[in-house]
Amino acid sequence: MNYFDKNKIIGISVVLLILINLILLSYIWKERGNGNNADINRMPPDRSQKNERMKRAPENGPKEFIIKELSLSDSQIKEYGKLVDEHRANMRNINDELRDSRQKLWNAFSKSENDTTVVLKMTSDIGEMEKQKELITYGHFQKVRNLCDEAQKKKFDDIIEEVIKMMSPKPSPGR
Repeated sequence: MNYFDKNKIIGISVVLLILINLILLSYIWKERGNGNNADINRMPPDRSQKNERMKRAPENGPKEFIIKELSLSDSQIKEYGKLVDEHRANMRNINDELRDSRQKLWNAFSKSENDTTVVLKMTSDIGEMEKQKELITYGHFQKVRNLCDEAQKKKFDDIIEEVIKMMSPKPSPGR
């Protein structure tokens, strides 16, 4: 085989691979455009009601979702708003501390005196702050539940899982 025949085979192979990739990408885009989500289609039948609630969750997030789903009264909405503001302030403070602690951790990484004991202490502190975030959120929802009447409490217990999912950060691409 001479030099030109080898290049011709390589060229044809590259073109074929590009075509296959384009066909695959167009198929994926087409499926997403049709709203065919494999995760939803694989959900067990007993979760269909929760799935329907998630589809009708308002664009404004968990606060509006809770108000709507629980049919909160005006006085409950006012009290709930105070709880949300308090929760957000608490989370903002702890997230600021977390960001600073993580920055210090990674600053220590670049130093030559990278002491394992110090790193373990820093990561332990970060873990403790994450624990505090969970406890703050748990306490927040206990307070929200206490605002509710008995019928609303039952409904709250049914929707809390969806609310937590709405509040969870979305995974970043590549994770």
